[in-house]
Amino acid sequence: MFSLKNNLAFLLLLAGFSVRAQFAPAVYIDTLQAENVMQLGVADFNGDGSPDILSSGFHWPEERIRLHTQAGGSYTPQLIDSMDQLRSFDIADINNDGRMDFVLSYETPSTIKWYENTGAAFVPHVVDTALDFTDKLLLRDFDNNGMVDILSMQHVEIVLYLATAPGVFDTARVIFGTTEFYAMDAADYNNDGLLDVAVASGGFDVVLNNGGGNFTWHSQQGITLCFGLQSSDMDLDGDVDVAAYESLKGILYYANDGSANFSMQDTILLSTDQFETFSITDLDCDADPDVYTTIPQPGKIVWVENDGHADFSAPHVVHTHNGQLFKASTAADMDLNGTPDLLWGNFYLGINMNQCVPFGLEEKETTTIRVYPNPVKELLHIDAGTAGIKSARLYDLSGRLLKEGIGGALNVAGLPAGMYFLLLETTGGKGVYKVVKD
Repeated sequence: MFSLKNNLAFLLLLAGFSVRAQFAPAVYIDTLQAENVMQLGVADFNGDGSPDILSSGFHWPEERIRLHTQAGGSYTPQLIDSMDQLRSFDIADINNDGRMDFVLSYETPSTIKWYENTGAAFVPHVVDTALDFTDKLLLRDFDNNGMVDILSMQHVEIVLYLATAPGVFDTARVIFGTTEFYAMDAADYNNDGLLDVAVASGGFDVVLNNGGGNFTWHSQQGITLCFGLQSSDMDLDGDVDVAAYESLKGILYYANDGSANFSMQDTILLSTDQFETFSITDLDCDADPDVYTTIPQPGKIVWVENDGHADFSAPHVVHTHNGQLFKASTAADMDLNGTPDLLWGNFYLGINMNQCVPFGLEEKETTTIRVYPNPVKELLHIDAGTAGIKSARLYDLSGRLLKEGIGGALNVAGLPAGMYFLLLETTGGKGVYKVVKD
């Protein structure tokens, strides 16, 4: 018998129960003092089952990339490399060896490198040096061949490097280029099974993936300068929406009509402040995506609650540190209790642990739902018995949507080994299931 209580990393049943998001006081992982943290990422780099933290930061006269390895809630910093004007990094198992690697870009000279995790060290491999100010990198499988590709935002061009073998990349191909770009994200915006691209400049443009590394411009939304993009199904209608940070307006919600056409519906966070980064994930255990960000000038860590219909609350302040111009933030489940915690940094690297607790939740035994095989290598089967499957969404530990479908199976062959969460909605209700990828 499959018990939600015994087998899930967190409990989540039917929508409509009351919940609470409660965050513990801030814990300082590292007081770097002279190092200005610019970006944060989370993954299990040493294969011990605990999430580790990768950070980039400025330490005059250079930038540094550091790994903070976790053991029992304590973190040990390790300097991996240093370079001039480090711009961006992203994390994935690039060479399909079961270890988490990362890619980064820097200037002087303009370079993209990926760092192979051998288990004992990180070995750099040059991808390209003929660049123009690469300010953002994404690691995704854009051609659905089970290998991680690199998407690069290079000032006035969006450039794709397709993997020809795990960790081996084809020459650069420009998929879009019109003007200066400030941010980008990738998701399946038109529900055709291929990852599309959204890029921010004046408003944001949507570029659709036609397969085979070919992309076509589709639409443009907004006219205000846009400096941040994140994608998620904010209104839970089965289509991936966009949250955009627009200058002097704040973070805005753009609804997707299902065909990659977007319209601005609401303001998530009204502010004239600058939002360096923000994350979208469920923070209050109610199965809808909330928004987490930092407000740099007053030094505040805040989250905004989504009611499930893309109506948003006033910001809830989690932590205030006067004088800290927070630059970096991310959300990830650091203690593996099924709820994403809040990481942030500037001259300090800190975390607020999420103590979200569902109230009024009765234990229920689910004998008709089967998710198998688990652990899984390629095809994850979902048997809902007599209930109809309305949607199946697979998320990583940071709350990022990776796979989505309405049938009885999800192909997870291209995902790195690790733990994921399956949000399953059937005609009988909702449930969340822990999935382990071999």
